[in-house]
Amino acid sequence: MNNNIVVRALYRNKLRLCNRMGYKYGDWSNNFVTNNINNISYKKINRMFHKMLGGSYLMNNIRYRYKMNKYETDTDNMNEHIEEGFEILKELNEIEEYYKRKKIQF
Repeated sequence: MNNNIVVRALYRNKLRLCNRMGYKYGDWSNNFVTNNINNISYKKINRMFHKMLGGSYLMNNIRYRYKMNKYETDTDNMNEHIEEGFEILKELNEIEEYYKRKKIQF
């Protein structure tokens, strides 16, 4: 399968999910971007959701990662990034379900 189609589908699904969590399309802020992926913690996400900025925080970091790897040509690295993308999408779905159960309005 063409990797570009899979990458676009993953990005589109993450974009829709973050939109349901409060992200507004086109809302780009470098204040939310963390350079190290390990700095994104559930505690920080939880704090952002209580400030009603959770969707923006997540989407700005997702968008930054996609832009960093936009010109990747190595097939093995692309496949690893796609696998990571599916894992992140799964975690985003879990985060959305968690906040729906807590009845936090986005």
